[in-house]
Amino acid sequence: GGLPWPRIATIATVAALAVMPFFPVELTVTAPAEVVASDPVAVTAPINGVIEKVHISARDRVVRGAPLLSFDDRDLRDAFETARQEAIVAASALRAAEQAAFQRPSERARLAELRTQADFATLRAEQAEARLARAEITAPAAGEVLIDRPSQWRGRPVQIGERIPRTADRGLRKRQLGPTGFSA
Repeated sequence: GGLPWPRIATIATVAALAVMPFFPVELTVTAPAEVVASDPVAVTAPINGVIEKVHISARDRVVRGAPLLSFDDRDLRDAFETARQEAIVAASALRAAEQAAFQRPSERARLAELRTQADFATLRAEQAEARLARAEITAPAAGEVLIDRPSQWRGRPVQIGERIPRTADRGLRKRQLGPTGFSA
């Protein structure tokens, strides 16, 4: 005698299912996640150009004003030097006309035009100098540099406003889960 095999299996299964809730079972779920800064400061390209030098590594700590990236500034430097030379020439022409105006009254008519040209040349030189000064991107705030692969930026052309690295306070972080951006 005894019980048939299918019936023993059914009783054992029901008994196991009845006892199972009393035993702890670990459950692990894997999902893509990324630790991101909760309030990063974006750094954008101030000019169009090609990145020549990367001064930072991933996760570096920087202070405000520290150099992050430098553009290839050869064209900007040449434009500044040319504009500076044009301003010097225009100022010289104005001085010569001012001196000549004492002896020849006909030169006085040209003074207003030459003053305008000299002012315009000086303004162009100042603008070229300002563009040259923007060839180095600096950290807008102290913090940790958030850039995945710094070497990927060397030699890369960028447009005005394109986001490059970000900086963030090291203590402000959050987790971002999954491709849809759920945060925890």
